[in-house]
Amino acid sequence: MTRQNRTVQPIAVVIGVSVACLLIGTVGALAGVTDGQHGELTEQWHSDTAVSLAGNHHTPATDGGRVFLPVSGAEDSAECRLVAVSASDGTTEWEAGIDPQVCTIHGISDVSVERVDGDTRVLAGSTENAVVAYDPETGAAKQRYPIDSYGYAAPIKATITGNEPELLLADGTGSLYLYSIDGERQWQYTIDGYMQADPIVSDLTGDGESNILATTIRGSMVLLNSSGERIWERQHETPVYSMTTMSTPGNSAATIVLGQSDGSVTAVSAQTGDTVWNHSVGSAANVGPVFDGTGDGVSELFVTTRGGGIAAIDSETQETKWRQHLTENPVQVVPPAAAADVTGDGETELVVTTHTNQVVVINPSDGSVMATYEREKDVRIYASPTLLDTSDDGVFDVYVMYADGVTVALTYTE
Repeated sequence: MTRQNRTVQPIAVVIGVSVACLLIGTVGALAGVTDGQHGELTEQWHSDTAVSLAGNHHTPATDGGRVFLPVSGAEDSAECRLVAVSASDGTTEWEAGIDPQVCTIHGISDVSVERVDGDTRVLAGSTENAVVAYDPETGAAKQRYPIDSYGYAAPIKATITGNEPELLLADGTGSLYLYSIDGERQWQYTIDGYMQADPIVSDLTGDGESNILATTIRGSMVLLNSSGERIWERQHETPVYSMTTMSTPGNSAATIVLGQSDGSVTAVSAQTGDTVWNHSVGSAANVGPVFDGTGDGVSELFVTTRGGGIAAIDSETQETKWRQHLTENPVQVVPPAAAADVTGDGETELVVTTHTNQVVVINPSDGSVMATYEREKDVRIYASPTLLDTSDDGVFDVYVMYADGVTVALTYTE
C-alpha cells in the first residue's frame, strides 16, 4: 500500500456525540467516495440484538475476549439490555436487562470497561437512574451507583481527589458525580442543560491537578477542580455537541475545541475559559481526533459536517488542508470521526460513519478514501465508530452500532 509518509502523534480523542439532530454544513468534495480505493472493510460478524426501535446511538466497549453492547429499545419493552458477545464471532454470552417500564431510546448508556485492583468491571448507566458495575464473565451486578437521571456518557475511571481510583459519572440532564469505587459519593455538580459530549478528565490547566470539563447543548461549559468546585463557567450562544482537547506549543494548559450547531469550531483556553479562535465550517460542526495526519509537523483537527463531509483543519492557522465528501445521499448526522491503526501498517487512519448506512476509512494525509462498507440492510447510523483491539496485536477492528440495535464488526483487508 503506497501512502504519504507521516509521523502520527495523537494528542486527543473526541469525547462522544450521538443522536441529536446535528445541522451540519456540507463541505466541498474531492473525488467520488469510491475513487481510488485499494482496500475493503469486511464484515466479520453482526450481533443478534435487533430491536423494534430504530434509534440506538450508544457505543460498546471490550475487555478483549468480549464486546459489550448497549442496546436500547421501545418503551415498556424488554428490549433494553447490556449484551456481552464473543469478540471472535459475535455470539451472545449473557444479557443484563433493565426494568421494562423504563425502557426508552436512552435505556442503556455508552459502556466502559475498567480494571481496579485486578478486578475487571463493565460499567453502564441506564434509565433506572443508576450506573451499574457488571461482572464481565457472568453479567452479575457487582456495584450500583445512584444518579438523579438516566445515564448517558460512558463512566470514567480516574484518580481525581487523591491516590485511589474513582469513577466520574454523568447523567443525561446535566449532573456530574464523583464516586469512590466502593460506592461512596464524593460530590455532585449540576450544569445547565443536557450533556451530549462526554466529560473530559485531565490536567487541563497545567498545574498538575485533575480537572473535569463538561458542556451542554444549551451552550454551557464549566471547568471543575478535583473537589467539584467551579474554576470557571462560560455560556456560548449555540449548542455544543462535541468537544476535544489539544496542546498548544509553549503553553502547558490545554486548548479546548468545541463543535457547535451553528457551524463554529471554537477554541477555548482551559486556563481562563476565554475564546482563542473561532472557525466556521458551514451550518454546524462535529469535532474529532487531533493529530498530525499530513506529516507536516502540525496537528490537524478532523471535523465532520452535515451532508457527509470531513475536513482537516490546521490547528495553528485554521487553514483547511483538505476536504472530502463521503456520500451523495442526504445526510443529517455525521458523528465525530475515530482514529487508530485499522490497516496494520503502523499508521493511523480515520474511520467515519454516516447517517446513510456508510462506514468509511480515510487516509488522514490527503482525505482519500481507503475502504467503505454498507450493510446489506439499509439502516441508519447515529453513533461514531468504535475502534477496538480485541486481539491485542496493535491492529484495531471497527465496531458500528446501528440504529436497530445491531452491532457489526468490520476488519480492513487489502
